[in-house]
Amino acid sequence: MGKVTKKVLFGLIIIALALPMFVGCEPDTPAEPPATDYKAEFLSLLKTKVNESGVATLAISGENLTVVFTGEKTLAQIKTAAETLVTKFQEETSAGTDLKIVETTYTLATLDAAGLTALKEQVASLADNPISYLANVVYKSNTFTLQGTVEFGNIPD
Repeated sequence: MGKVTKKVLFGLIIIALALPMFVGCEPDTPAEPPATDYKAEFLSLLKTKVNESGVATLAISGENLTVVFTGEKTLAQIKTAAETLVTKFQEETSAGTDLKIVETTYTLATLDAAGLTALKEQVASLADNPISYLANVVYKSNTFTLQGTVEFGNIPD
């Protein structure tokens, strides 16, 4: 073999050994954070706020909500739990959120004080039976639907 052939062969060997080190290399990219489950986050927030009311706790099974009263259950406590649930629902959602209780639909962003009072009273007045609800929720710029029942457990006679 001539000098040129040895140099070419030597160059090819070096390239063959070095090439795998560079081919397919990708720059380090930061891992994407896991997607936020806004529906679960919203339900957790509702649970926390009802629990902080001091009169009841909120148990969540899927999208069914059960308000369980702590201690002696009075009409005032039922009303407080219903008001807390409805108020937090309204405070934490954005325009486009509506809440249907039984057959009445409330658009939360445009609900005035009288409408909010009517909604709270409707929830409290239906508290002795499971209440069906459907909510189209806009929370942190994300839209999702909740559908289930709200049940007020341990209601006084």
